[in-house]
Amino acid sequence: MCWGFEVKDFEKKIGVKEEFAEALLRRLLAEEKSGMIETTLSAAEVAIVRRALLEVEKKIEEWEFQTRMGTTLNQVKEIPIFKYKPHP
Repeated sequence: MCWGFEVKDFEKKIGVKEEFAEALLRRLLAEEKSGMIETTLSAAEVAIVRRALLEVEKKIEEWEFQTRMGTTLNQVKEIPIFKYKPHP
């Protein structure tokens, strides 16, 4: 989920078990591959993606972040933070 970067204490930092995050990523990649332009994410899924992107930012420089992620760090930080209970 974190684009090849290891995240220690993954569940604590991302808010879900690694398997759940990987399933979300597989779903998003499959949708992209099928040509979907738009998708719907729950508030919890948005929070998972946001936290994962912020963890990636800790591993690479800001210029590389935009190149690899296709978005700027400022755009990621502007993603609204939703309150939700982590997935069991």
